[in-house]
Amino acid sequence: MKARISNLTLIIALSLMFTATSALSLAQRNASYDEETFKSVISDTGHDDWGGYASFITPYLDCYAKKHNISQDTVDAWPKVHGADDDQALALGQQRLAELETKLKSRMRSFPDTGLEPDKNPAIYFEIATKRAEYLACFRGDGQQASATDCKSNPLAEVHLTDLEKTRKEAEEFKPGLREYFVSTLSDSKNLYLEAALSPSAREEWLGRFRENDPKFEQCMKPALDALAAVARKTLPSYTGPAGYTLGTPAEKNALLGAINDIARAKVLKVGIKEANWLIDKNSLGIPNARFKHGFIWAQYPNSDDGFCRIFWVNLVQDYSGGGTYGASHGNFVGRSYAGCR
Repeated sequence: MKARISNLTLIIALSLMFTATSALSLAQRNASYDEETFKSVISDTGHDDWGGYASFITPYLDCYAKKHNISQDTVDAWPKVHGADDDQALALGQQRLAELETKLKSRMRSFPDTGLEPDKNPAIYFEIATKRAEYLACFRGDGQQASATDCKSNPLAEVHLTDLEKTRKEAEEFKPGLREYFVSTLSDSKNLYLEAALSPSAREEWLGRFRENDPKFEQCMKPALDALAAVARKTLPSYTGPAGYTLGTPAEKNALLGAINDIARAKVLKVGIKEANWLIDKNSLGIPNARFKHGFIWAQYPNSDDGFCRIFWVNLVQDYSGGGTYGASHGNFVGRSYAGCR
């Protein structure tokens, strides 16, 4: 009899301990994030956006529910802020979600799934913000577009997405006077991603190369290109080339213009040279190869399909002729970039 009582006492004690532990875990779960900070972050985008970040989360809630096996009745009951869902709005949304990811990571330590509606559930906001490309693909095609996992398993896509994200961040942070260039030149004396983001013809030409052999590549690139375009359209108009390129004789400027094959199709807005004195390029033995000055051209192409002007980086060069003498000046094309037109 005593043994039975002891066993019963032990079972009751263990039961009470389990109940207390479960209650404690639930309390810890609900208290593991700062509600006021979360509300502050999601309510104000820092831009003139009605509804805070909720309007950029709303398009993806159905996809989130399907991924996490949440009933449609539950999703329908969630408060939502509906906005436009055309391509331009979705591209802006990708930009805003990237900003949200940065804010959440810098201001919060954890993002628990509270099981509540989105504005009271950090896990929903955090997942959609950090996996925004995947959710955009789901929204656009419900599985027909490439998922983020597919893109990460595609080595070619992953390399391009990495460089594309670097370009997006540079475009986002740009302010007049920050640096001489808008975004870095990555290959072929230009930034391919910026051009493909803003120019429909450039995008078609680039993505068309992969369409037959790797159709998922295009699906991976489009959301990222759209996000870059949304950022660039905001900051690029303020970039009109470097300051300080105010020198150059008419003959030197004509030499620079001669390096651009289609300059006759453009309206030239400015041509300039940076240095008054020549810079010397020497070989490994210290013998001059040439002397040069840095120059640039700011031009507008009225028939371009992107709506932006161009900056051409062109060096004024004189090749070494021997005996301390140099040949005639000519322009040497270095690179190009999109720019504003004001």
